[in-house]
Amino acid sequence: MTRPCTYPTKALIANANMAKKSTPAPLPEQFLCERYSDKDIQTEIYQAQVLHKEFACPLNVVIIVKTNLK
Repeated sequence: MTRPCTYPTKALIANANMAKKSTPAPLPEQFLCERYSDKDIQTEIYQAQVLHKEFACPLNVVIIVKTNLK
């Protein structure tokens, strides 16, 4: 038995298109914790404490950027 599609397929397709690769904005060096290269991949690890818009509890955010050097 099959059921009819109940989720918005157009919205899902739009979100899939928005997930394309993009060039991220450069992150400030003050948040850079570690940078290393392994073969042809460079890895940068950034860490920052940021505040949420709706509550004042600080959040620990870690961003990992991997770059292919080839």
